[in-house]
Amino acid sequence: MRDVRLILMARPGPACDALRAEIEACGAACLTAANPVEMRETLFREPVNGLALDVPTLVAADRIGKGIIRHLVDLYPVVRVRWDAAAGKAFALYFGKTEGELGGLGTFVARDCAVFRARKLRSEARIAASLPALLCRGPAFDAASASKTVVVDVSLSGCFLYCVEPWEAGERATFVLPDVAGAAPIAGVVRRVVPWGDPYSMPGIGVRFDEMPQERAEAIVAFAREAAANRIVVSPQDEP
Repeated sequence: MRDVRLILMARPGPACDALRAEIEACGAACLTAANPVEMRETLFREPVNGLALDVPTLVAADRIGKGIIRHLVDLYPVVRVRWDAAAGKAFALYFGKTEGELGGLGTFVARDCAVFRARKLRSEARIAASLPALLCRGPAFDAASASKTVVVDVSLSGCFLYCVEPWEAGERATFVLPDVAGAAPIAGVVRRVVPWGDPYSMPGIGVRFDEMPQERAEAIVAFAREAAANRIVVSPQDEP
């Protein structure tokens, strides 16, 4: 297994020390951050292959911290972890999956992080958009089975698509933006799922793009920015 680096978000203390030791025992180097803001600042400087989020630290995060986490889940392999002092062991689970479906930290490191190219967090804008899209489940695009949806926001590395159908984190997704010139299929992996019915949340999936030429990602973001700038907002009194 090639060199793997994780960042563990956990408040300082015995649980943080124990979780770090568990990660290192899986063969990965481990950086630590005490909260989401500190983790984001570390990611601007340090390339990593994945994130491990201590559940109590995650629950204690404020609104800004939880917003940071939602963004990072779209960009990196992520696992939630908790240290059970009584049992003397770590438990791990993906977002949207039960504890038994992961297979432990070792599986996460070997299966998810080792195949993900280490990257720093780029300070990139996330553009609010309303771009028509045709979405397919799986690695190949099939126009006949595609569902009609919209891209709600987009950045150089991923986007959020509105949908109400059930998805799982880690699934493959492929979609087309018909209004974008040279609308070739865009493939990626689902990093975040917001199910229908979550209070005050837009249902849909956060998709991290597969590696693509930088100029293509920039063209998609530029189109979204131009579409947002030219959007006509109709006030109620102007409606027919």
